[in-house]
Amino acid sequence: MAATVAELADDELQALVPATPEWRVRDVLAHVVGLAADLNAQRFPAADDAGGSAWAAQQVVARRDLAVAAIVAEWVREAPVFEAGLRFFGYEEGSHFVADLHAHHQDVRGALGLSRDDDPLTVAVALDHYLGFLDQLLLAAQWGTLEVVAGNEARLVGGAGVPRAGVSGSAFDVLRSFSAAFGSADPRTRVARRRRRSARTAAAGLHRWLLVAGGRPDRVAAIAAGGALMVVRSLIRAATTGGGAVSAH
Repeated sequence: MAATVAELADDELQALVPATPEWRVRDVLAHVVGLAADLNAQRFPAADDAGGSAWAAQQVVARRDLAVAAIVAEWVREAPVFEAGLRFFGYEEGSHFVADLHAHHQDVRGALGLSRDDDPLTVAVALDHYLGFLDQLLLAAQWGTLEVVAGNEARLVGGAGVPRAGVSGSAFDVLRSFSAAFGSADPRTRVARRRRRSARTAAAGLHRWLLVAGGRPDRVAAIAAGGALMVVRSLIRAATTGGGAVSAH
């Protein structure tokens, strides 16, 4: 992401990112850097900050008057400690933040009409995280089994029974349907926007929950009963508009 923003003109840095409609490109960068800095300093969301929205907003506000070069320089300082922490906590935590960073990076690139960030290893790790989370969510809600075919790999989430539905597409397109954040420069977003409006709250909530909760089973159980079906519908709709396919069993 640092390499991406380093090549942008001022007007591009000020462009709104539709997947995070209150943020400009530079604000998304500020959030990503602020997240690393906050976690390094053990500054976490307040107990009454549901979903960590105020926490994330403060990361942006605190860097609003900084030059982009200064925000990137902060990342250079914070990244080694952040990376060491992820290695210490292991793959589950590490894949969580790979997934989050990839989502934000692709949100920015999509908003600016840039080529997609489809590094195979990054996509595979990020998708593994989202599928692991969704598996817990569906199991807790007893929704049933969803078959996900991403490229040449197939996986069942929500149990090992006969799938109720299936989603298929390239690994990148399936990942983007799960990260629920197509950029508006992508023509698929314009086609899908009306169909996805009713599910947007659930999809955005899923993404924010992933950021703060990190897949904790107790929090999964707390939201599963009311949100699982809407989340799955959102993911299936997004996958359908992303060049993939969906089937009901």
